Amino acid sequence: MRKLLRKHQANHNMYSPLRDKTILITRPKKETQEMAKRFKLKGALPVEAPMIKFKPLHIEATAANLATLQRAKLVVVTSQRAAIFLNLESSMLVSNILEKQTIAVGPKTASELRKVGFLNVAIPKKEYSSEGILTMDQLAQQKVCGANIVLVKGLGGRAILSAELKDRGAKIFPIDLYKRVNTNIKLKPLLNNLSIAPPDIIVATSGSILLALKNTIEREELGYLYSITLLVVSERLKEHAKNMGFNGRILISNGAENGIIIDFLESWIAHND
Repeated sequence: MRKLLRKHQANHNMYSPLRDKTILITRPKKETQEMAKRFKLKGALPVEAPMIKFKPLHIEATAANLATLQRAKLVVVTSQRAAIFLNLESSMLVSNILEKQTIAVGPKTASELRKVGFLNVAIPKKEYSSEGILTMDQLAQQKVCGANIVLVKGLGGRAILSAELKDRGAKIFPIDLYKRVNTNIKLKPLLNNLSIAPPDIIVATSGSILLALKNTIEREELGYLYSITLLVVSERLKEHAKNMGFNGRILISNGAENGIIIDFLESWIAHND
């Protein structure tokens, strides 16, 4: 039975709409490698070009920081990466918030938090984003007004969550556990080594990745990449890409997970290629 299933899967992949499509993947290294493996199984030709990487930042377990964490009513974790780096933090810091009501931006972030030992984790019902978090009942104005909320995140990033929670009367204590750093990868040698036509599709899943990609395009004079079909993961990123000068077709998948993106591209290519 297993042999039959593997044979069926191999036959399906052989005729995947992604077969022989060149996909430029710009996500961080680990995510790029995982996605590239999935694309190869579909017969696609992935080009691995991680645009950013993450550098951990550490929070000191000072008496003031510990007291703030102890007073918190809620903990909000805005990314899977933040949850991973939280696992590397001082046990004294983390132990102060493990039993707090915790909100994760999505299921992968929630899974990482449970590995750390968080006991009470909720996620948005639909949209896994800052906007989705803000629709949750736990963050309604009448529930957070006057409350201390710990915001676990990366340095910089979007300000919408903090700003809106402050407008609702919450007191925000941000914990920045990592910062995004450009890899300064050289795209031109990678693309020249393809010895084939330009990429069919570029995958970019965040604003910081798009910005790093734009800077690389400008630095290496690869302006033709602006017109390549671009896949992003939200309407906000689509508008962001347009404002940066990407003028080709811009597709939006309904999530950033590998399976979601690959299924979306298979369906889109099958109906539009």
